[in-house]
Amino acid sequence: MIRPEFSKENIMPVKKRGIIAGILTILVILTVLCPGSALFAQSTLNIGWSEGPQAGMNPFLARSEGDYLFLGLIYEPLAMPNMDGSVKPWIARSWTYDEPSMTWTFELDSRARWSDGRPITGRDVKFSFETAYKYNFPLGSPTQGFVESISTKGDHTVIFKMKKPFAAFLMLAGGTLIMPEHIWSQVEKIDLHKNTNPVGSGPFLYQEFQPRSHILLVKNTNYWKRDIKIDRVIIRIYQNLEAEVVALKKGELDAMPDLGGSESLIPVLKR
Repeated sequence: MIRPEFSKENIMPVKKRGIIAGILTILVILTVLCPGSALFAQSTLNIGWSEGPQAGMNPFLARSEGDYLFLGLIYEPLAMPNMDGSVKPWIARSWTYDEPSMTWTFELDSRARWSDGRPITGRDVKFSFETAYKYNFPLGSPTQGFVESISTKGDHTVIFKMKKPFAAFLMLAGGTLIMPEHIWSQVEKIDLHKNTNPVGSGPFLYQEFQPRSHILLVKNTNYWKRDIKIDRVIIRIYQNLEAEVVALKKGELDAMPDLGGSESLIPVLKR
């Protein structure tokens, strides 16, 4: 593991830290899918959020926490940053850093599949990052300035050659959502693509999106990683935090992850 060396060049800007916070929100939601959760008895998980996704259903344009909340249950990253600063394997089962050559090598989980049944390969990872870099999409902004080249070895190995050491690379690159090359390489204008039929690798499948209202997801019965115990997820969009709090108090919501800056409400809501 690279030893953190912080400088003006590699301290994460506030906006990039916000993206990681969004990924952590996804982690919290996925945690309730693990054995032992009281939510197993429910068929629908209702989540509140105080804004709609700025990127719509196009992950290449994802820049806000809301974008990652909505899209992060359909698409997945190489690795999942944890609250304690550790990083958990996800699409990638392992990784190594070679200091002399300044290369990160990710080994993908061979079980990983897209929702259409096709395997996830290193080519998908390479395509996702290179496309984001080529068009300066928000998806690639946290790492673009530090990566010299990306290559693959076989179907399940991806190698990032760095321009210079970057202490936050694992968290930022690992937390980047991965896109299927066989779908997005056919899109002529990616920045304008509405992505009305998303093909992802996540535990849920897209069913319906109503701007300023909600997004409805249904479980991916063929999810590659584990059995999913929740049939549907509805992320409900509220125009303001106050309305969302009222909905939580009424029992209309099971989770409300966007309390940042309003922590004083936590003791009240716990009651």
